[in-house]
Amino acid sequence: DNPFAFNNIGLLYLQLGNFTEALDFFTKSLQIDPENYLTYNNIGDVHMKLKDYTKAIDSYLKVLQINPDDPVAIGNIGNAYLKAGDPEKSLEYMKKSLEINIYDAYAHNNIGLVYLMQEKYDEAVRQFEKSLEINPQYPEAHVNLARIYKNKGMVEEAERHYKLAEEIDPRNLFVIKDLAILFFERGELAKAIEYYKRYINISPNDIEVLENMGYIYQELGFNEFAAWAFDKAREISKNDAFIINNLAQIYASLGKTDLAMDYFQMSIEMDQNNSILYYNYGKFLSRNSNFDLAENQFKTALDLDPNDLASYQEYYDLLVKQNKYKDALKILQKALELSPDNIYSLNRLGLFFLYTNDEEKAIKVFKKVISLKPDFAESYKNLGDAYQKDQEKFQDAIESYEKAKELDPLIAAAHFQLGNVYLELGLFREAIDEFNKNLEEFPLNIETFKKLGYLRIQLKIFREALEDYNYVLEKEPDNFKVKNIIKILEQEI
Repeated sequence: DNPFAFNNIGLLYLQLGNFTEALDFFTKSLQIDPENYLTYNNIGDVHMKLKDYTKAIDSYLKVLQINPDDPVAIGNIGNAYLKAGDPEKSLEYMKKSLEINIYDAYAHNNIGLVYLMQEKYDEAVRQFEKSLEINPQYPEAHVNLARIYKNKGMVEEAERHYKLAEEIDPRNLFVIKDLAILFFERGELAKAIEYYKRYINISPNDIEVLENMGYIYQELGFNEFAAWAFDKAREISKNDAFIINNLAQIYASLGKTDLAMDYFQMSIEMDQNNSILYYNYGKFLSRNSNFDLAENQFKTALDLDPNDLASYQEYYDLLVKQNKYKDALKILQKALELSPDNIYSLNRLGLFFLYTNDEEKAIKVFKKVISLKPDFAESYKNLGDAYQKDQEKFQDAIESYEKAKELDPLIAAAHFQLGNVYLELGLFREAIDEFNKNLEEFPLNIETFKKLGYLRIQLKIFREALEDYNYVLEKEPDNFKVKNIIKILEQEI
């Protein structure tokens, strides 16, 4: 018959997240003592957790019927109206709360949130600062200030407040995630990963965080780690076609062909109306010489999205591989209708004329590509190939080849190009052999060291990968991506 005992048991269930049991015990408490306003306040808290703001407000109002000047209930009503999207009503109750207690840091913070919702940023800043004057150890006010400063481009000030919030509450998920995003946007990807790892250790089922980790690892070349992150996301959201498609692409890059094919097919079964999924699958099949099935994927992608330029380009490449030049030209013409000045489509057109022995047209097209993109080494090389067909234009061919070599010293390096082919096929050790042979010809070439570092990461030879990237950083001290890769390698070693 003790109402406080029932109330306290209800509080335990509330803390455990068992809201049904919590409401049951709070109701029993009120049956014994209908005037216990603390219990009504607790019932309001349950409804807030359930995001039923109307019921929460009703419960808090019952507190005020019993105890009209209860500052906690008044503040809670203001917060409930704020969550319900009624800033004017929220402000009314928050100001009432301050009339009772002007040193209420919680009320100042919530008034700041109202002003934030109303886009009155200067007033919001003043309220958050007032909240921190009263209670410097209030992490939410630091976070709210940090978000405003970040949106204003005052990143250092934002980071300062996030760090203060982190010192107060090291396990605050809002702080950890916001800091991860801040570091990501600043290009400090290794630092972002560090914070995302901390987040996942506390809350392992956040799909957004897992996907972000996957994208960062993929960007930096840590494909096994990316696969781990996306696979964790897949376990949580089993029917997300894009997560599964990302996994398929990563497995393809790791040379796990059968697994990649299974995942590509699985993603399409889940979402049969998304052209991107068919495009990715078609590209994978084309690389693996499964031409008929690849062609079906590109056709389906273009049926779904007739403006998909990338599918036209890959479809063209597929047809050329099979020597179907007439069909290939039709596809390429559609790509050029969509984007007449696309240098990659034009470069393909030049190569088409070269394959079909129409050198004059090829020369004209390659010159157009170069006029659109003067640093496009491949087109200079192709132009040289076209000139070389005519003995009277050998000097022009030499000049074109020299320019191509100036822009890209490795454009004609056989071992480097073969290494790229092996890399594309997921044959990593064969690729390493070719890139090492390339170093015998070009011992100081930075691009070769980048390729070797990437490959050694896939094979988890982290110490040698670190040596490769340290050499790259010596030559390119401002290469931010390489700095991030080195930090992650150092953590793993």
